[in-house]
Amino acid sequence: MSAITPGPVTLAPGENQCSRQIYTITQSDMDAGQVDNTATATGNDPDDVEVSDTDSETITVVKDASIEIVKSADHLPTMQQGM
Repeated sequence: MSAITPGPVTLAPGENQCSRQIYTITQSDMDAGQVDNTATATGNDPDDVEVSDTDSETITVVKDASIEIVKSADHLPTMQQGM
């Protein structure tokens, strides 16, 4: 997934901003057995000093594939032509 950059905001002390993104798991993620999700926020404090924080989460992919086939047949008498 590429970087997502929401528009700049100014937050007062105690305020926060939330961002929600949707990611569709790929076959490569399934093959790897996990999805790594990292978010970083960067900004400037009131003294114009850059501050940032990063948080990561690893989600384990559950591989629980299954298939079931149920077959049945009724044995019907064969009809002969001309009967």
